[in-house]
Order: sequence, then structure tokens, then C-alpha cells
Amino acid sequence: MLNDAGVFVLDLLEKLGKIGLALVDSHTHNIAFHKGKFVWIDFGSLYRGKTKVGAFKEFIDHYINSLIMIEKKQIKKYQMYNLNSFCYEDIAGYLKLREKIQYKNKRKNVLDAISKGKITKAVQVLKKWLLLYKPSIEESRWTHYQIEMIEKLKTGDYTKEVITDFIKEKRPKTIFDIGGNEGYYGIFAEKLGLNTIVCDIDEQCINYLYNEIKEQDYKRIIPVVLDILAPTSYMYNGLSTDQAYYVNNSISARQRFKSELVIAKALIHHLVFFQRAKFDTIVRQLKDFTKKYLILQFVHPNDKFVKEWMNESFQWYNLKNLKTSLEKEFTVIECIDETYSRTAIVCELK
Repeated sequence: MLNDAGVFVLDLLEKLGKIGLALVDSHTHNIAFHKGKFVWIDFGSLYRGKTKVGAFKEFIDHYINSLIMIEKKQIKKYQMYNLNSFCYEDIAGYLKLREKIQYKNKRKNVLDAISKGKITKAVQVLKKWLLLYKPSIEESRWTHYQIEMIEKLKTGDYTKEVITDFIKEKRPKTIFDIGGNEGYYGIFAEKLGLNTIVCDIDEQCINYLYNEIKEQDYKRIIPVVLDILAPTSYMYNGLSTDQAYYVNNSISARQRFKSELVIAKALIHHLVFFQRAKFDTIVRQLKDFTKKYLILQFVHPNDKFVKEWMNESFQWYNLKNLKTSLEKEFTVIECIDETYSRTAIVCELK
């Protein structure tokens, strides 16, 4: 996904250069994903002239260096600090001597081309450099999990039926599928002409969905890598004053992704046992993202996996306590028990 975003920016730089226009900056925060394509959103950065060297240095820091961090398996560091980008010093420790020499030579070739006013040449060098870093094809623990579970539980997955029937009946204008894996419900909604944001903390799953969007030419799905308990990464990034001003004047994830329907299937137990979140905290987060409806699934303590995680400190983890937390913010419309230690819960915001 990041590779394609970089190619989009480079193509834009080249096309603008041919008509006498330039960009002040070229970082990752100036693009968005809309109707299956990347779009440029910062028209204030356009000006007449030639793009200067600073924009190309910025591109290297935001795209090339980020891809290097991903290739070197520094995914968590990339996700946490990509707002600030990475300078050479940040990545140098992960490069072998040969890679450092190649990096410096490529960077020099780009800057030399810019110093001579050869925008197209600089773009060509950057594009070849960018495409050296192929998207990872390694599978994570959760790759294909959603579709495998749906196939496995064809006759007992009542939550799936609740969600799909609800979408068909209510036809919500926007859907936010949290922990959406590879986008089963987003694709379902797409075929009904409805808009869905699919988020997951697992970047491999979101990349898989992104590739599906490209291949199938889907227009109504937005794939997002997002931790629902920390939807704004700048909260723990230690920003400078200028950066903090920039972030505080941007639109938060809660505002951008707020939808008529929020789906949280097979999610709550992960937030509790792996991220140590209490029900009240989870419910408040879900409330912040919905305009009206919430459908979630509770996995009971007698589930074969949850049973292994349960101990005295989690004695509060039960359906009664979850409903108590939900009823502070929502009206519980329906609870449907499934045949395999799970309950589907349909709620409406009070």
C-alpha cells in the first residue's frame, strides 16, 4: 500500500512539473484514499515553479526510509513513529555496509538531478528505488482468519447472519468494521452500494484487503491500519510544539471514521486479554465511533481459547458485566446466543 502511495506522489510530481507547477512538500499526510484510489488533498502546497530539493528529501524520509523499516521487520517502530518520518540516522543501524553505500549513491543521484532542474530524472530514480522494496507477502497469525472461520462455522455463525441481515435491512450510509481482518463485511456492503471503513491492527490483513480493492476495483471500502484503543498515534509520540500544533488542527480518527453502524465481531476478548482494557473503556471507544448502531460479539469465558487466558484478575469478564457497561451508553436491542460460546449483541446509541 505504501509503495503504491509513493508511486502516486511521484507520478503527480512529474505531471505537475510538465505544466510548470510544483509541490512545497511530499510527505505521506498529504494524500488520502478515496473510491479505490489515492488522492492529493493539500492544494495549499501547490505553486508555480519547480519542486525544490526539500520536497524530494522529504519523500525519501517518509516513503523510502519507512519501507526500509518495514523490510527490516521494524513494523512496530514504523507504526509508532511514522508521523515524524525517519531520517538516515534512524535507519542506518539496520543497514549492512553494502546497503548503506547503495542508499547514499541513490540519494545523491536524486539530489544531483534536482540541482540540475531535471525533475523527471529525479522521479525516475526515486521510482526505481521505491520499487526495490516489494510489499511483504509473509502471512501473519490472522491472515485469512475471518474467511476461514466463516467457512468453518457455516451453520453456527449467527453473528454473521445478524450483521449481514442488519446491513441489508437498515442500509447504513457508513459502516466502521473494527478488527475487520480482510474485509468480509466491507466487501458484502460494497456489493450493496454501501460505504465501509475496515480497520485492523494487523497490517498484513489490511494490505491483503487493499490488494483485493485494487484487483476487484472496489470503490466503497477504505482500508485502515488502526488500534482502536489508541486511534491517534500522536498521543504517545513526544511531538515538538510545531508538530503538536499541526496534529491538533487535523481531524481526529474519531471524527473521520464516525459511522452510522459500528461492527466489532470477535474483538472484545482480544482488547481485554491482550491490551488489558476494561469493558467501560472499550464501550466508550466504540461509542465515539458510532452515530447510531453497534453490533458486537462477546466470546464467553468457556470458549476453548478464552478459558486458557482466564485467571482471578479477569473474573469480571462475563456477559452480565459487558451488558452493564453497554447500557451506560447504549440501548441493548437484542442478544442472540450462538452454539459455540458466543453471543451477538445489537445496540442503539442512547
